[in-house]
Amino acid sequence: MMPKKMLTILLLFVSMLLPSSNIKAKKNSNSDTTRQENTARQGAALVEALNNPKLITRLDLSGLDLNDLDPDIIKLSQLTYLNISHNQLTQWPDLFTTLTKLKSLLANHNQISTVPFGIEKLRNLEWLQLDDNRIETLPVILFRLEKLELLSLNQNQIKEIPPQIKNLKNLQKLSVSENKLDLLPEALSQLKKLQLLDISNNKLTKLDFDIQDLINLHWLFLSHNNVHDLPNGIGKLVHLEEISLGHNRFDEFPAEILGITGLEVLDLGDNLIGEIPKEIVMLENLRTLYLQNNKLKNLPEELALLKKIQDIRLEGNAFDENERKKIKKMFPEHLIEFDWVFTSLDKALEADPVKVDVLSLNAHLLTTIPQEIEKFTNLHTLLLNHNEIKNIPNFMGRLTKLKKLDLSHNQIASVPKDMSQLKGLEHLNIVNNHFSMEEIKKIKKMFPEAVIVHDEQ
Repeated sequence: MMPKKMLTILLLFVSMLLPSSNIKAKKNSNSDTTRQENTARQGAALVEALNNPKLITRLDLSGLDLNDLDPDIIKLSQLTYLNISHNQLTQWPDLFTTLTKLKSLLANHNQISTVPFGIEKLRNLEWLQLDDNRIETLPVILFRLEKLELLSLNQNQIKEIPPQIKNLKNLQKLSVSENKLDLLPEALSQLKKLQLLDISNNKLTKLDFDIQDLINLHWLFLSHNNVHDLPNGIGKLVHLEEISLGHNRFDEFPAEILGITGLEVLDLGDNLIGEIPKEIVMLENLRTLYLQNNKLKNLPEELALLKKIQDIRLEGNAFDENERKKIKKMFPEHLIEFDWVFTSLDKALEADPVKVDVLSLNAHLLTTIPQEIEKFTNLHTLLLNHNEIKNIPNFMGRLTKLKKLDLSHNQIASVPKDMSQLKGLEHLNIVNNHFSMEEIKKIKKMFPEAVIVHDEQ
């Protein structure tokens, strides 16, 4: 199984295998480093490289804040690897087109808006990364680079993939996540060697090409789109190991994937699925299953037969207490978590308020209980221990689903009458505060069914 960020890992691995004739220009780490200084470092690296230009096969000029490149780079005619990522380049340097032996070109995290026609001269290019730029259109000549094995164009503004992509017969990894694609060309089905396809974070509503023809596909990333079903042919992709379908519009479990018995990772989180079929047991090699934030009320008992499961997410569904007990018996205890847990107020506020089940703000240097907590209407556990809180605001009484409240190690001396509305409170910790014995008696009367943990006086 290969993780989502495998592109970077693969590139690092390949770079280790390349010859040791390598020049790396180091960026000054001081905060007052100027672009001129970094340009000088580029020049110094080139001077070193030009002492033996025919021996230099790798040049790394990444992270130097460069807005242009020294034209002397063209003298390094034996370069096979060039990294100009993390700079301020706005245009594609024409000089690249003379480096005809390049096999790997990394130009991520710049401000490049167009790919020049001259790129077709780099006929030996196998790895091309242009992530996080400003590219809107892909020129047809890009697809004349028939030796390309990896093409990564994540985080651009691309709206369309030209049909000429079919010419990249050797392409194994195509990554175009975080663009503006709403359609995919039928020509994608002709990329017979493709092993990884990342089309996540786009505007797709369907896979309108013959995906079953991608007979060597191992990893499919389709999350964060608007897809609601899969083509029948996907079940023929017997080599698929990972499918990411999270954050889409699926309202039913995609039965088309049940025949992919080698599947190890399945992400269906953040959809609208109401039922999991018992046939899921056919996915006998499943190790990771994400079903969080759907509309599930129960799970089939057959899920317990998937003995290879190591990671399962179920939070944000509609399981009642009896179903939760049943599920806990189906899997090892450490695998099961039904609740959305947040340890940051900011992160909790970014989420849908109804998803906040547990909020832990212990040791956050709080002097007051934030008013925003009132928004979390499904909150059942609130941990505010080890702060500097002096008063409990009245709105706390409106958190009617609260079952556990930890206020220990603060400076609180009283509880407002509105707190009596917390009829479901089961556990209250008020240790190490300023409560008098009389106040503690009042609290016990307020919550007769709850376990009250307090100081002995």
